[in-house]
Amino acid sequence: MAELDGVELEDSFIPSWRYSPSVGGLLFELEARLCSDHTAWEQPMPSEFGCYKRAELLFAAASVSGTLPEQSAVQPTQDSDGSRDYGSFDSIM
Repeated sequence: MAELDGVELEDSFIPSWRYSPSVGGLLFELEARLCSDHTAWEQPMPSEFGCYKRAELLFAAASVSGTLPEQSAVQPTQDSDGSRDYGSFDSIM
């Protein structure tokens, strides 16, 4: 998928997700980690692990088969800046 070129999903974080017919399927909000060849990449600060940008990933017409838990059933982590996330894709599935 060309839309994901330069995005490291395995190092991206998920602040939220929801399944909703009104959004057309399964929507993940991301803090996406970008590779240096991505057009939106910026040099990270020395204290940062990489370049992260807010993004949405929509799986249109997706159905939830029971392997993806409800967001309310997963305990988020709280970062030092106070933000919360649910880890990466492999931590919620």
